[in-house]
Amino acid sequence: MPKANQYTKGSIIYFSGDKDDRIFILQKGMVILTSTDIESGSPVTEYIREGEFFGVKSALGHFPREETATVVQD
Repeated sequence: MPKANQYTKGSIIYFSGDKDDRIFILQKGMVILTSTDIESGSPVTEYIREGEFFGVKSALGHFPREETATVVQD
């Protein structure tokens, strides 16, 4: 059953390596996903904006999260 959660700026929604089957839809604010590129080892940053999904790949594939999701705007 879907459940609405509120997070404040600076909160971590999930960490890389967490095992979780939740999929998130951002209703308001902004979230940043940070991970490391497998080939180059350089950091990868992706901004999630209102209306976008995140956490889908690991939830559907039943494997650990590849990125850390951080709230950058309430």
